[in-house]
Amino acid sequence: MAQQASDSLSGNMTTADQLAVNANAAWGPGDIQLGELNSRDLSPDFGWPSDYNKVTSGYSVARLDPVSGNAIKPHLAIDIQNPLNANVYSAADGVVSKVYNQGLGNGGNYIKIKHSNGFESGYFHTKTNLSVGSPVGKGFRIGFSDGSGRITGPHLHFTLSKSGKKINPLNYIK
Repeated sequence: MAQQASDSLSGNMTTADQLAVNANAAWGPGDIQLGELNSRDLSPDFGWPSDYNKVTSGYSVARLDPVSGNAIKPHLAIDIQNPLNANVYSAADGVVSKVYNQGLGNGGNYIKIKHSNGFESGYFHTKTNLSVGSPVGKGFRIGFSDGSGRITGPHLHFTLSKSGKKINPLNYIK
């Protein structure tokens, strides 16, 4: 504990370490100890991936299929109005993990980006010239809306996952 306090004073500790030292020192030995931080607190600083702000379809576990009009399916993403050829931006710093430019399938062309702490974002109905392994920064132009795939009109289908599980992007965009 003394070494941790010394590291804290000399600036050799992270903010999380400093919080733990301060909290544990205040509670004293044997009292409740500071546990791990909520994983949402450790998420990258996600930004908006488009120049357009209108969400045309939200994140939902049950949604009427807009193309067929009859099947109820999960929509584990948000759809953002994005006209043809409108820019698409990386929501956070990361590395391109997958690129699909064949235009086929429900999602059409898409790009996926791995971020810190197990997060991955997906940008569907989006054409890119980036390749797997390309580093990108938050706000970096990664492609443009191309109207590929199964759609009723051009838009950005934006997904976010944490350790492989889809999550609502609107809960993480700051």
